[in-house]
Amino acid sequence: MSIFKYPDVISHKGEHQAFIAKLFELAGEINTGKKAVNRELSDFLWSWFQDHILVIDKKYSDALLATGMD
Repeated sequence: MSIFKYPDVISHKGEHQAFIAKLFELAGEINTGKKAVNRELSDFLWSWFQDHILVIDKKYSDALLATGMD
């Protein structure tokens, strides 16, 4: 992203960092028995796939294609 000067690279990386932090938080709660694998986890993952991959990553792919990369 940096190589192609994607304008939202910092925000995009921040989204990934927040995703990883939330996964570690949920995994810790599951591992300590504070939570079971539940609707919150499935909703979180579904939201990530729908909102991040299908919307935010699409913006990046569109920007990359606009540079002439195939």
